[in-house]
Amino acid sequence: MNPNNHFNPATSEDIVIYGSGAMAETLFSYIVQDHNVIAFVCEDEYCLTSNICHLPLIPLSEFIHQFSNKDVTIAIAVGFSEMNDIRKRITDTLKNQGFKLFRFIHKSFELHRNVTVGEFGFILNNTTIHCNSRIGDSVFIASGVNIGHDCVVGDYSWLNSGVSLAGGVSIGEHCFMGVNACVAHGVSVAPYTYIGANTLVTKNTQLGDVVVTQAGEIFDFDSKAYLAWLK
Repeated sequence: MNPNNHFNPATSEDIVIYGSGAMAETLFSYIVQDHNVIAFVCEDEYCLTSNICHLPLIPLSEFIHQFSNKDVTIAIAVGFSEMNDIRKRITDTLKNQGFKLFRFIHKSFELHRNVTVGEFGFILNNTTIHCNSRIGDSVFIASGVNIGHDCVVGDYSWLNSGVSLAGGVSIGEHCFMGVNACVAHGVSVAPYTYIGANTLVTKNTQLGDVVVTQAGEIFDFDSKAYLAWLK
């Protein structure tokens, strides 16, 4: 972890994005602003098209033979399927092949005192991480996340947009937090916990717990009738 490198300046290195779905295209839109993206790559069975965003999509078996691990840096743009286990497997595979992996921290991110951010992860725009917090390796943090003071986020966790952690929160490895989920002060979230969208967690969880708030009710009458009823 390097607490001094708070964003990725523009470089001349060639970036290859690992992934072929919506996450790959989303992260491409961020990375391409300051970096030279030359291609996408994914496992052979998922290469269902020949290009993404007007760039070639290369099957992994061909990519490993076509590119030297000294030629490119790989950004792993894979979702949270299987509680981020797939993302870890791909990361381990590419690391074992000797490839350098890319870390993206948006330039709007402000580095607070004693904050450390691990390798290979993504921090998107308008995210705040307060003092004395530690972010692990390969953590995905979407736009508009607020992480309070003295928090820990474990490796391979996923925090969607609007997530808010109060001070002293511990998020274990391989956790998932849906849009606008919140964790109260001092709560410990165990590894592999799934927290649904708009859910407030006020108690410690156990390994593999699922914490989900009931979805909003759909009324039997339309919006204009509802407004009239409110009157």
